Amino acid sequence: LRRVTSGKQGARLYYGFCYFEGEITKDPREFPTLRLIHQRWSQKLSIHSIVKELNHKNIKSREGKQWSW
Repeated sequence: LRRVTSGKQGARLYYGFCYFEGEITKDPREFPTLRLIHQRWSQKLSIHSIVKELNHKNIKSREGKQWSW
């Protein structure tokens, strides 16, 4: 997968998505985490609980850091 960093497609997409061959698609590295976040949110877990779970599972943010608000 290649991330486009300049031109029309240089805008940063929402977490879980990327550009591939000029098209927006699910990022295979981030999308599973995005699904986990949505599952927990639909189970009515708080943001704090979700962040705590992600950090406990050592799942890093897009920047490679721990999750926070």
